[in-house]
Amino acid sequence: MASSFLKKKLFLKNININMKIGFVSVIKENWGGSEEIMYAIAKEALKAGHEVYISIFTTDKIHDKHKELIAGGAKYSFRRGYITPNIKPIRRQLAKVKNFALDALFNPYSTFLSNNLDFVFYNNTAYAYIFDNQLIKYCSVYFFYRRFAEHL
Repeated sequence: MASSFLKKKLFLKNININMKIGFVSVIKENWGGSEEIMYAIAKEALKAGHEVYISIFTTDKIHDKHKELIAGGAKYSFRRGYITPNIKPIRRQLAKVKNFALDALFNPYSTFLSNNLDFVFYNNTAYAYIFDNQLIKYCSVYFFYRRFAEHL
């Protein structure tokens, strides 16, 4: 289904240029429902010769489908945020404070966004990116769509 959607709606196989397509996943586990959609689109984009960049939280284990995308040529950047649930509550809170402080000082998306992406898929609720200050600080909705629109 995703393959058919991509061919008909996104025209990935008909674009004569290589695009740099980015995916931002905000799940703090190693896999979820949105990642299934990301996986299908990224796999088709890689097959079509496009460059794929994926930004995810560092977790305790990399999912097998992430490993498959890496083997297929996708480039990953990992962000702070995942904190193992198997630690004492006070240590979890301290780890959250540490991540917050580091993210305030060093943009967790800087490596991902330095790739001069043509299009970014943001896997979350419709308006959640508005509250993702570190991402919105360095790009806008205009950035998300302008480069892709040039090629249609």
